[in-house]
Formats: sequence, structure tokens, C-alpha cells
Amino acid sequence: MSHVLMSTSWTWNLGEPDDLGEVTLTLLRRRSDWGLSRAATRRGMLAYAASLAWRAGAYDAVVLSTVGVEAALTALLIKVRSRSTRVVVFDFLAPRRELPRSLASLLFRGIDRFLVIRSGDVAMLARRFGVPRERCVFVPWPVRADQVPADVGEDGYVYSAGWAHRDWRTLVAALDEQRLVAKIAPGRDVDVPERSRGRVEVVEMPPPEVGRSLAARASVVAVVMEETDLPAGPLVLLDAMAAGKAVVATAVNGTRDYVRDGETALVVPPGDAAALGAALTRLIADAELRSSLGRAARAEVLERCSLERFWGEVAAQCR
Repeated sequence: MSHVLMSTSWTWNLGEPDDLGEVTLTLLRRRSDWGLSRAATRRGMLAYAASLAWRAGAYDAVVLSTVGVEAALTALLIKVRSRSTRVVVFDFLAPRRELPRSLASLLFRGIDRFLVIRSGDVAMLARRFGVPRERCVFVPWPVRADQVPADVGEDGYVYSAGWAHRDWRTLVAALDEQRLVAKIAPGRDVDVPERSRGRVEVVEMPPPEVGRSLAARASVVAVVMEETDLPAGPLVLLDAMAAGKAVVATAVNGTRDYVRDGETALVVPPGDAAALGAALTRLIADAELRSSLGRAARAEVLERCSLERFWGEVAAQCR
């Protein structure tokens, strides 16, 4: 029997597994650092890393979920406490600031396995942090299907939301050029041309359950992103697919692992407003294509991105 301690962010909403066979899991949520000063955040991070390392001696493996470079410090402290404890990082959040390659390679040697939700991050981890490719495993982000409304009909609009590396300029240009009706939630100021303001509604960034409802009522969901090494998860994309919606997505790190052009979505090059507009218009005009893409997307996500498969992979990497 393997005993695993999993440290998650305070926003974790994937619950706990019912049964992992020969693995027992203890889930530990980190405290929110929302509103704290930078100094207070750093003090809290150091204290948490030390306490986690102290507890690690009682476990065969520790999983650090949705963490940045503090994962390296935590892993090194864990190895000092118990060299036999396996350290696994899931959903690593790469920082904007790059560390010297030699220093990064030294810091990250305490991590035994990276579970990445974007296959492009394997090359990023090798380039920026000297992490060997054999220490990385792609694990699809899981979907809580029970939280996603499906088969609720369409209201004829394009929906898009998110702030992490979203390409709102390209999307707005495509919506404007094709005269499309849309609801967008950018979480920031977006310049919508005057002639499109009656068709393109900018809404406040909704909580997850409201966002899922807005996506479920849309005819098409657009996931328009920029290519980046920085954190940009596929949550909006996967929720839309799980809801059985027709999706148009840009081919970037963060989407290309989850969609197949012409089968589960329409995929367009990043930054190409003309291609994006043509794909959106095509789907708005073709109910049969929307339906077939949506059905295929839902089937794919429910099978490939299920919670059961996710927990099984986590358990396998902790043994």
C-alpha cells in the first residue's frame, strides 16, 4: 500500500477519488494568499513548504498541484526530510521571469515527475529548467461532467471567456468582420468597434457555474488564445466540449492536445482573424455540423478526460 499526500490550491474543485486500489490519498488544501502583500505571501509559502516537508516523512509520495517555482524549494526540503519520498508536480505554473539555466536545473532536480496538462510544456521544462523529457508525463486536465449542463438548446450567439493569454483582439476583429452576435467575458477592457456594440455584448467575468450556463446556451464557443509557455489551461475548452458544444479553437499550446480539427472542433491558426471568422460563420450557418462536432467532442472528453482516468494516472505516477 502506497500513502500519498496531495497538496492542492484553495481553488481545487476536483474532489477526492473514491478508490485508488493500492494507493491511499490525503488531500491538503493550501490557504489562499489573495490580498496579501508580496512579503506576506513569501513568508506563507516558506512556512507551508517547511510544514509540508516535515509531514512528507510519513508518506511514500507527495503531489504538488498547481504550483510555480516554489515547487522546487518544497521538493528539496522534502528530499532533505525523506530521500525516499517521491515528489510529483501536477500542472506546473511557469513564471514569466526566467532563471539562469544552471540554477534552475539544480533547483528542480528534487522533483521526480512532472505531470503536464499541455504537451508543449515538456519542451518548455527542458529548455527553461533543464528537466529531462523522461521525467515528464502528459495527463489531460480532468472534467467534472456532473457540473456541466448539456442538451439545453441554443440561443444563436458565440460565447468566449477567459483572461489567461486570450487573444481578444483577433476574436473581436473576426466577430466584427462577420457581423456575428456574441457574448464575451474577457475580464478586462476590450475595444469593440462601434458598429458591433449592438451585437457583441461584453459581460463581467462570471463565476464558473454561470460561465458554464452561458456556454451551454451558445451556438458556438470560441477559445482564442496566443501561443505561450506561461500558464493557460484548457478549462473553458473542456467544459464546452463536455457540454456538447461546437467549438472553434486556435492551434496553440493549451488547446492542440484536446481537439482534432474537423472531428471534435474547428481549429484555426493563432492570430488569423479571417480564418477564425470563416470558421465561426461556417458553424453558425450549419446546424448539422455543430451537432456532429458537439457530439464527438462530448464523447471524447467524457472518456479521455474523466476523473477516474485522471486519478488512476496520478496514482500510477506515485507508486
